[in-house]
Parts: sequence; structure tokens; C-alpha cells
Amino acid sequence: MTNGLAETGIIPMRSLEPGLHESAYLIKRIEQRDRQAFSECVSRYGPFVWKLAKLFTSSTAEAEAATEEIFSDILHYQAPAAARRGDREIIVEIARKRILQHIKTNRILNG
Repeated sequence: MTNGLAETGIIPMRSLEPGLHESAYLIKRIEQRDRQAFSECVSRYGPFVWKLAKLFTSSTAEAEAATEEIFSDILHYQAPAAARRGDREIIVEIARKRILQHIKTNRILNG
């Protein structure tokens, strides 16, 4: 018998590590190399990351490359031990850094 939470995608608070905010749970699972967590991250944040990349790049190809790089960075992200930020804040930070790096690189290459 299940409590129905698994079907809704809601994580019961008692299943979280003590002191770990629910919004940081996905990133924590990715750090632990949970493949399902990464798939959930792409499903949940993919449209958001894509919109950011599309907004700050000059072509669809650049936006696709930036989005791929952002999710690669998320996959390899290791939070500082003291960090207690939520998933969205971490993803926004990673996306911002990657997009700025992408813009800077393209400006250098394109004169």
C-alpha cells in the first residue's frame, strides 16, 4: 500500500535528510549520481534553462549548445558543504555563469 505521494511527485518531508530543504533535494540526489534525479531536473527545469539560453544567445544553435553545457555543469555540480540553497537558485547560478561565458567566448571569436 502506498500513501499516494510517489504518484504525485511530492516528497514527504520525513524522507529528507535533517536540515535539507525540500527544494534542494533534487540537486542533492544529482550529486549522489541518481540518474532519475537528473532526468527529473531536465524535465522540470529544461524549459526554463532553454528560455534563458535563447534569450541571451543569437541563434538556436547557440542556445542548444548553451543548454547542453548548462545541464552538463548541473550534472557535475558539487555544492559546498555549508550551502543550503534550493534547486532553482543553484540552476540559475549555473545557467547565468555558463551563458555569460558563452557570450564572452562568442564576442572574442566574432570580433
